[in-house]
Order: sequence, then structure tokens, then C-alpha cells
Amino acid sequence: MSISPSGIITWTPAQNQSPATNTITTVVTNYDAFDLVNPVLTATNSFTVVVKEVNVAPVLPVIPPQTVNELSLLTVTNTASNSDLHATILGYGLVNPPAGMSISPNGIITWTPTQNQSPATNTITTVVTNSDVFDLVNPQLTATNSFTVIVKEVNVAPVLPVIPPQT
Repeated sequence: MSISPSGIITWTPAQNQSPATNTITTVVTNYDAFDLVNPVLTATNSFTVVVKEVNVAPVLPVIPPQTVNELSLLTVTNTASNSDLHATILGYGLVNPPAGMSISPNGIITWTPTQNQSPATNTITTVVTNSDVFDLVNPQLTATNSFTVIVKEVNVAPVLPVIPPQT
């Protein structure tokens, strides 16, 4: 917080300064060299500044297009960052994912596409939600991202049955 020579107070509270109620006291002094009785006089003023918490939405990374072979494990780290000191990540979700795809509580997506899921191009959409109990206006905020997963078909050699020797 600062005050200019003309008495203008400015302050941009940091996130770790919220939520808070602050009593601000200012003192102004004047000097009059010709006043022999009271050459220096002061005035004091106090006021309250309430700093409210503002929730900041989490941020999901940009995921480039992914390519995976059928029957192979795909792992994508899609963990959100959260610059809000008071907010916690509530959870992750996938919007209409392909069958078998899942996301962990840490934002790690895993999927092993089956043979009947290839060849294909899939758009994967992730949603993450945070919660800030100190923000009374927007206590929960979400972020969403989408990326593409291309599933390639892999030709699997046929397996012939073992025929016992004939006599």
C-alpha cells in the first residue's frame, strides 16, 4: 500500500492478503513557520478496507494430437494448474469419452483402444473443477480442454490351431 504526496492511496492486494479486513490509518502533517504557537499540526483518519477473495479458474494444458495403436495403452498427463492459493481441485471428468477411457483424480487419462475402436479419430474433452470456500460469489470454477486421439489399426497375424500329428 502506498500514499502519494497529494494523499492518494493505492493498493493492489496480493492473493495471500485475502480474505481480510484491514484498518488503515493515515496521518497528514502541515508546517507553518509563521505560526509561533502551533507551527506543526497533524490530523489522523482511519478507515476499513475489506479484501474479498476472488476464485481463479484452474488451467488445463494444451495437449497436442495423440496417436495410439489399437490394443496399446495411451497415457496422457492432463493435470491442471491452479494459481489460486485458497482453491483446491475438486475433480476431473471426461465428456463423452470412448468406451474404456478413464481419468484419475490427478488428471491422468488412460485408455487401451480395442480392435473395434480402430481405425478412428476421437475428440477427447476434459473438465476440471476447483473450489474456493472464501469466494462467496464464484466458489467453484471449471476449465475445459479438448484434444484429438487417432487410433491406428494394427494388422495382427492369424493364429493357426495346433494340430496333433496324425497316425
